[in-house]
Amino acid sequence: MEALEEDSSSLLQVRVRPATLNDRSAVVKILRESFTGSYRYWAIRDMDETLVLVAEVNGRMAGVAEVYTTRVDGYGKVGVVYFLAVKKEYRGMGIGKRLVLEAEEFFRRERCMYSAASTVESNKASQGLFSSLGYSLFRERDRVYWDLVEALSAYEDDVIMVKKL
Repeated sequence: MEALEEDSSSLLQVRVRPATLNDRSAVVKILRESFTGSYRYWAIRDMDETLVLVAEVNGRMAGVAEVYTTRVDGYGKVGVVYFLAVKKEYRGMGIGKRLVLEAEEFFRRERCMYSAASTVESNKASQGLFSSLGYSLFRERDRVYWDLVEALSAYEDDVIMVKKL
């Protein structure tokens, strides 16, 4: 599952791989810097229940994605991007995109039909990232929204993004 790619625009070496036990403190540090309140609590608490992917840039940890698979009525097996965090100094460099694309590859290997994520309505950067990768956006008023909220451990005021794999 390891991916190594050179970004020609900035000559950054980006490597995405599953986290190891030795990565735990660095992963927790990124999650603490990126989230507050209950989001921080659940991101750190559920690390042992998810597959944690890390992105390294030139050998330094730059971002983290927590992912898992679940079943959803009407959707079958769904891959969930549970938490996605990129250190501030690496934002806007395509690190989040690389993490999501690697998560999608994992979901395909796991025979998921869809990939899904949720975020707060105000997080336009996250919504823009997922939209640019072909995800459809659903809000509370959309019927399909409620089918996915529980499976994604989302909050009632989150937006849900889904992509057919």
